[in-house]
Amino acid sequence: MRKTLFAAVLSVVAVLGGADLSAQSVNAKPKVIPAVRYYQGATGKLSLKTVRPEFSGIKDPRTEQLDTLFQSELSALGVKTSPQGVEIRLSDALPDSLAHISGAYQLIVGNDIELRAKSYEGFLYATRTLLQMLAQDPTNLSVAKGTVTDYPTLARRMVMLDVARKYFPPEVLRQYIRTLAWVKMNELHLHLNDNSWNDRGAYYRVPSEKYPGITSPEHYSWEQIAELIAFARLYGITLTPELDTPGHSRALVAVRPDLKSPYHPQTDLSDSFLDIDREETFEMVGALIGEIAAHFDAPDFHIGTDEYMLASIKDTVLRNALGEKFRRYINRLNDTVRAHGKRARIWTGFENMPGQTMPDTTITIDMWDAHNAREFSQKGYRFINSSDMFNYIVPGNIIARYNTDGAFVYQQWNPRTFSKKAEENLRADDPGLYGAKVNIWNDYGPTGPSHSEIARVAVPGIMVFADRMWGAPRLYPTYQKWAPLQKQLAMPPLTSMLEEDYREKRIVYQSKEPVNMALLHKSIPLGASLDSPDLEYPWTLEATLLRTAKSDRYTPELILSSPNAEFYAYFNHIVRFKNNLQDEHRGITLVRSQREPGLTAYTSQYPQVLTFNGSIPIGKEVKLKIVARHNHTAVYIDGQLVDEFDKQSLLPLLRLGSDNGQNFRGIIQSMTIYNYAR
Repeated sequence: MRKTLFAAVLSVVAVLGGADLSAQSVNAKPKVIPAVRYYQGATGKLSLKTVRPEFSGIKDPRTEQLDTLFQSELSALGVKTSPQGVEIRLSDALPDSLAHISGAYQLIVGNDIELRAKSYEGFLYATRTLLQMLAQDPTNLSVAKGTVTDYPTLARRMVMLDVARKYFPPEVLRQYIRTLAWVKMNELHLHLNDNSWNDRGAYYRVPSEKYPGITSPEHYSWEQIAELIAFARLYGITLTPELDTPGHSRALVAVRPDLKSPYHPQTDLSDSFLDIDREETFEMVGALIGEIAAHFDAPDFHIGTDEYMLASIKDTVLRNALGEKFRRYINRLNDTVRAHGKRARIWTGFENMPGQTMPDTTITIDMWDAHNAREFSQKGYRFINSSDMFNYIVPGNIIARYNTDGAFVYQQWNPRTFSKKAEENLRADDPGLYGAKVNIWNDYGPTGPSHSEIARVAVPGIMVFADRMWGAPRLYPTYQKWAPLQKQLAMPPLTSMLEEDYREKRIVYQSKEPVNMALLHKSIPLGASLDSPDLEYPWTLEATLLRTAKSDRYTPELILSSPNAEFYAYFNHIVRFKNNLQDEHRGITLVRSQREPGLTAYTSQYPQVLTFNGSIPIGKEVKLKIVARHNHTAVYIDGQLVDEFDKQSLLPLLRLGSDNGQNFRGIIQSMTIYNYAR
């Protein structure tokens, strides 16, 4: 079948190519993401400085909205519309050999442009390819003549976004939707409830009529959800909701403390497990599923069911009984989901539980910590590649597997790759693969990495996975050669969340005169030329400092602060252990908030504290330099590297000095802050 289709497509492309071009220089395959499957180059280019879209004659009512959307995106690239412009028209005259392939399209560039498809998604993808071609020629706004014939090999190309532990305003979600469509992804999975990995933080991001106290202050109204679904539909994106129980359920336990598991031993997380022995638990979870399902049109509903953590229960008989009950819990919630006309999804994890009951095969298995895909295939399941070995992104975490390995994904990964063990990965003819997914987990919570910092690691990962999920031949043999194209195309029209990656290099603060911090009894505005209270990487701080006195061992010496970050000339970070022992880290220090907020960055739930070994001597003028890059911060004194961390840091720009007088004991002779690493 594949050989027949390949031959048919080549035949179509040859016919469209027309005249013999062997004696002429034909255009090479367009460089876009994901790479296109087939291309028949012609000669010459077509200028699109002025165009005339004609999106009539197609039955899908969304094409009228696509026309409006496409024109706004063209305008963002500098293209004007005019009745005398180059015609861009839609046609359903897609060859029969492509008609049955979801998302298939042709883009034909001659003296005008024709977009051919049988589905709305095909027309949408054709516009994405054309826009990417245009984006690479911002001066001339021209595209190469020729015919693209393209389609995906994987039906579901997904991204999961943890909006529970880090709230994403609707406008930010719209930017993610635009970005996913830009690289032809077609699902955004919203993780709507969770708790932090400690004794604080419970998040539930949608309303509840039956349990109104469950909803977090920052949440999505049902009106906003409806608007997001409609917006996503225009971009060919399905929004799939997740309600994660019976673990990760602190928000539910907070409004129904009587449903807290009595079996889990007392820990920081023990209030995040539901009692699966209680009928009232099923009533509560079922009611919440019903409320959410009624507002989402996705065919699937994710019910979570991971990390119920029975290993902490030492009573073997009890643990075994709960394992079996947990497995039955899955199937009972599946019945609830099916009653609402949806198909249930679950995370893996059940397979490590005691018990015999298996999830019903109508359930889609989201494989994250189970890597033997062949086993699930042989058991008749439909499943998703969400492997935590490769497909996880945890912004702020420096562990390698929580940061996309672009070279591995581009050069070796494909949607059948779940494991580092070849025998666990799918063969080409193994059934059951429903899709693949990039999972973005915001483990560091509300005050962790900003939306910009998250996007700056998430979007490059999404792009390289999107290229390989689509499945066309690679444009380049190596990731290193492909990466410049990724950088060039990373920010779609009408998006701004990657602006920090493209900012103009400049000085954001330069002191005008020396400041004796010892005489500063109240903090004052720093006066940086930046709207934000903090400066994200990359940045450089250069200061000439003269220490005139020294604080006692435990008194901090603050220089700069904001609600989310602090910079100390001296700080004693005391780490206390459970056995009453403690460790002290003293020196120049950068602090940033993580997880739940506190009164200061340092008093947040789980602050990142970078204490550098260098110190500022008394009576000697020194030159301090701090350079911050992605996942790296280094401190220099008088040109010598004194310490560094493989962590990215945040520089506060809001205020100079402390309100309690605990400032640097000395004079800042000069200070300059740059928004780049130098």
